[in-house]
Amino acid sequence: MQESLKKEKELPSSQTMPIPVRQEIEQRRYLALWFPFLSTDRQFLTENGAQDELPLVLTDKDHGALKIMAVDERASALGLVAGMTLADARARVPALRVLPANTLADVGLMRRLALVCEMFTPLVALDPPAGLMLDVTGCAHLFGGEAGLCERVRRLFRRLGVGMKMSLAGTPDTARAIAHFGNVTIVPAGEERLAVRLLPVTTLRAGNQVTIALSRAGLKTIGDLAERPVKMLTARFGKPVTDRLRRILGEEDIRVVPLRSPPDCIVERQFA
Repeated sequence: MQESLKKEKELPSSQTMPIPVRQEIEQRRYLALWFPFLSTDRQFLTENGAQDELPLVLTDKDHGALKIMAVDERASALGLVAGMTLADARARVPALRVLPANTLADVGLMRRLALVCEMFTPLVALDPPAGLMLDVTGCAHLFGGEAGLCERVRRLFRRLGVGMKMSLAGTPDTARAIAHFGNVTIVPAGEERLAVRLLPVTTLRAGNQVTIALSRAGLKTIGDLAERPVKMLTARFGKPVTDRLRRILGEEDIRVVPLRSPPDCIVERQFA
């Protein structure tokens, strides 16, 4: 009995009391892709890339009037936007190429683009009306880092003939906001709040009435909102506004729902 106790006391501390291994939780990273001219790019693709000299607009009937549903880059540069009536558009730009919109074809193209993006990550989600959201956590090192990943994505869509803007950040809402309204490709981890402070309040997608009310109150940027007390903003503009603000600032992560669900059972074995 005494010999066994003596042997136990002589054992190294690593055997008598295992040292817990510290496991760091990897911060999630999201890549938002936005296709500002998706519908007209699809039209050009169906025509084998041929482009007419005239600016292109796609229209559909709304209460008996033809309204513009999508414009190409040239029409956008001339001041034409979706929602404008065709009559108003022709008054500004008489020489237009007008074709019918095809929403179902646009959705089909989005799904095909989502499947193509599975070469970068298995977690690809549709982000209507014209975007994709990729959860690229733990994937960037396979492409030489985040800069290498973004360059691969850029080259892919340039080759496909689809115009695209993108941003990579720590939450889906931050990445989406910058892709739509900013010009930063990669937001370093933890700097989401700084990266979005100059974005306009339209980033919140809170509707025209709320956007106008915010502007009248002197709140024109996300940074202006971030400096105000949350309770005051909630009482005046509603909880959905402050919820979206918190997500854009990178304070809350709403996970994406991938187009193809991950398997129910995953087996993993870690090696040294």
